[in-house]
Amino acid sequence: MFVPKTPKIKNLKHVDLVSPHDIFSDSGASEVDRNTAVIVRMKAGSCTFHDGLTFHYAHANRTDKPRRALAIIFMADGTTYSGAGHACTDGQGFQTGDKLQGGLFPKLA
Repeated sequence: MFVPKTPKIKNLKHVDLVSPHDIFSDSGASEVDRNTAVIVRMKAGSCTFHDGLTFHYAHANRTDKPRRALAIIFMADGTTYSGAGHACTDGQGFQTGDKLQGGLFPKLA
């Protein structure tokens, strides 16, 4: 399910997937109607490409197997580290202004 117009919301808090908070309570998101979510039916093993700031979710996993996910973030070559914490940069030794490069940031040809 995807909630329309949510990529336009500014200053959202990071969502910790281990201990998540209600993202609809964040500043700016409180005006979003979660009931406008659009169901996108997909077959098992399918994938979707969407803006990472789009509020998205799935119904409960009712199997005895874990639901696996893979997130790939694309950015322009030359993108620099802002100093803000992020799962992709934490612990990587970047300083504010450093170009994001290295094993976690491969350049696509």
